[in-house]
Amino acid sequence: MTTQSALDLTLTHRIMSQSEPRNLDALRTAIAALAKDIAPGDTIGFIGPLGAGKTTAIQALVAALGYTGHAKSPSFVLQHIYETQGFAIEHWDLYRLLDAPPDQLASLRREIGTTGNLVLIEWPEPLLALGWGQDATLWSLAIADDSHRILTRWTRIAASGSVRR
Repeated sequence: MTTQSALDLTLTHRIMSQSEPRNLDALRTAIAALAKDIAPGDTIGFIGPLGAGKTTAIQALVAALGYTGHAKSPSFVLQHIYETQGFAIEHWDLYRLLDAPPDQLASLRREIGTTGNLVLIEWPEPLLALGWGQDATLWSLAIADDSHRILTRWTRIAASGSVRR
């Protein structure tokens, strides 16, 4: 299994912002500061290697948006829905679908992002490879070293993109 590279993203996206949180607590703080720019109907894909902080980022984001429960990764059930004051947040984790054939992803591609909820997706690469998410923002998390993460927000600037795994 290979992962998305930053080079592939630069072909179809432009950097909105970039930060280098020192640790996962700093990552939580950086994510909470970005929450003010997020609204129901938005779709955000979180990409990065295992252990980069995708679930931690989503936990910080849903907390900053008013969810008072514990957000946990939906790795085994694919989706959790968190209710906040005024809107719902869909949290998807597509890691188990990284190697799924396109025909198995077709119905999921049609379903995600159609409810008007805020949609947060860990491992969106299978859907991106099918052309899904033209209006999605991508947040990539990278591990710089044991104590630093690099968080980059990307916005799509092309109608279709080449996303390779």
